[in-house]
Amino acid sequence: MTFLAYLGRISYSIYLFHMPVNALTAIALQALGSPIDGWLIFSLSLLSTIGVSALSFKYIEMPFIRMGKSLQSYYLWRIASRSAR
Repeated sequence: MTFLAYLGRISYSIYLFHMPVNALTAIALQALGSPIDGWLIFSLSLLSTIGVSALSFKYIEMPFIRMGKSLQSYYLWRIASRSAR
């Protein structure tokens, strides 16, 4: 899978986390006494957002996606078995 395809796959997590990560990055840089440089905040926020989103996708989204598919197949099986009677 290419990097852009992977970003597309985790895009919902990116959407959810980009603002909080951006704010926390700016706060952390201020707390460290670093000068507020737009490119520095952008770069660190971008890398942090991708990292947080990748972890969220792997450990939160994917288990729920698997659970949803499992429930869907179970209920489809139940419906099919009832209609076969």
